[in-house]
Amino acid sequence: MATVTSFLSGISPSTQARKKADEASAEVVRLQEELDRMKVLLEDVKHEEELREEKDHSASAYCCDGCAGCGILCWIPGLFFAWVAYVAIYCLVSGYFEGTGCVENYTQILIDANYDPKFVVKETGSSKSGDMPASPDYARWHDLKNAHLKDTFVGYTGSKYGYASAAEAPELLYKGTKIDDVFEHVPRKLRGVFWMDGNPLPEVLATFQYGRYYSKEQMLITPKVPWGWGFWGEEHVIPNYEPNCGSALTSTCVGTPHMYNVSGKNIAQSYTSGVEDLWVVKIESDPEEGDFFARLQMNQNGDLGSRWVDLPPDGVPQDYTFEQDDDGVGPAGTRFFRGVYFGCGMVPPWRYGYTAKKIIDEDGNRVQPYFDEYLTFMQEHRIIIMWEADGW
Repeated sequence: MATVTSFLSGISPSTQARKKADEASAEVVRLQEELDRMKVLLEDVKHEEELREEKDHSASAYCCDGCAGCGILCWIPGLFFAWVAYVAIYCLVSGYFEGTGCVENYTQILIDANYDPKFVVKETGSSKSGDMPASPDYARWHDLKNAHLKDTFVGYTGSKYGYASAAEAPELLYKGTKIDDVFEHVPRKLRGVFWMDGNPLPEVLATFQYGRYYSKEQMLITPKVPWGWGFWGEEHVIPNYEPNCGSALTSTCVGTPHMYNVSGKNIAQSYTSGVEDLWVVKIESDPEEGDFFARLQMNQNGDLGSRWVDLPPDGVPQDYTFEQDDDGVGPAGTRFFRGVYFGCGMVPPWRYGYTAKKIIDEDGNRVQPYFDEYLTFMQEHRIIIMWEADGW
């Protein structure tokens, strides 16, 4: 009967078997392909899950870092206010605002070494120099005045002043304070004439070279000698000067154009009114070799027993430094940072001050490029010089 059926259908049994085998093979292939697609799908799902986990981890880490950042930002002002409170309390407890604490008197070491506590700038008579090694050259002072100073006048203390051109003034100060038996004992880096670049007060030129040097104590005492200082010589004139010296946080010179809107004539007389007042330079480095570092103070009326301090409400005690600060532009040992600090020397907690540039060297030569920078600053305005003082 099967044979008949096969015959009637026209398909042999063997053919039917092969057909079924082919269909089975095709089904296996289809199932294999389906299985491969499932594997790929699973791999994709797994990969997406891994990416999602990485993203979640990164977000968590970012969140943690952000929280840490917030914590730091919160701590910074907290630490700042804590530091301010510490400085204020320390200054109050130490007597800083009364001028009795945190204000070291550098000249005390001279008294301890049995020097007289009164520094006599000049004794009576033109041939006596007091505690200075030699007297100034008074004839030279008059020659310099007659040849170079204009519009001379007598100040309210009886001291005598005159106006010099910006170009001549530095060399006049050098010649007026270069005194034999004094000059050669002053440390080399303190000889010459300095331009106080960035000093917000109208004090332009300074010298230290007429002073007594105590080599053992490494201390230089310089009186307010005539021809020792130069002042802005105009009335209420702001110089054509835009200082490039940093921000108000690091330098005093940003205020220079505004502070110079004062009477230079009044400042000159006020500064030089105390002929027995002293500048003291206490050197804390090697005086000649390496980077120079010194601390400065003022003593009034020749009194070595106490330093002058500015007290409230007019001001607060200050600490001054004189630090070699070569910039690679001028010769080595001709550029100095003049530090100004407050609050027991803790305010600000970074360098703050202006620059002192030597514009006349120890041999009387102009120091470049600083001398030309000084002339640019002056813009042909004049310098006031005290050429003679009562008591000299």
